[in-house]
Amino acid sequence: QKESRRKVRNLARGGNRGKKGGRVSPAKVDNSAGAKGSDNFGGSGSELWCPGGEVAFVSGMIKESALYAERCLWFTSLVSRQENVKKIERQNKLQNGGTRRGSGEIIKMYKKVRCGAGTKGSTLIMWSYFAAEDHLGWARGRNWHFVDE
Repeated sequence: QKESRRKVRNLARGGNRGKKGGRVSPAKVDNSAGAKGSDNFGGSGSELWCPGGEVAFVSGMIKESALYAERCLWFTSLVSRQENVKKIERQNKLQNGGTRRGSGEIIKMYKKVRCGAGTKGSTLIMWSYFAAEDHLGWARGRNWHFVDE
């Protein structure tokens, strides 16, 4: 909680700038992380805060990833709060094998890995626009070489 209070205090000081360059008031800072447990934060205000919080940031990342569906095999994001994972999954209808994005691209694989140490836990979420059977072909098409070949 001490680290979370430090984060909010530093953000309220003005390290984070709003859209028009003004300071962000402490009332506008998403403090959903501050009430529960310890979070270790480091970085500038603009790296620690996003309008709509973590759910909006990751959801925007998922939406934007559809633009690069053919260029990247896996997209990943580390989600700090377990309750945010459920919100992100619900908001983006994430499931394995058939989540259609607005651009028409379909997320064909979705996985999550719970990780953490001590009282701090996070979840790594991963999504791919390629089915498992297409992964090797995708890599070979980019001249990737494998040890067993």
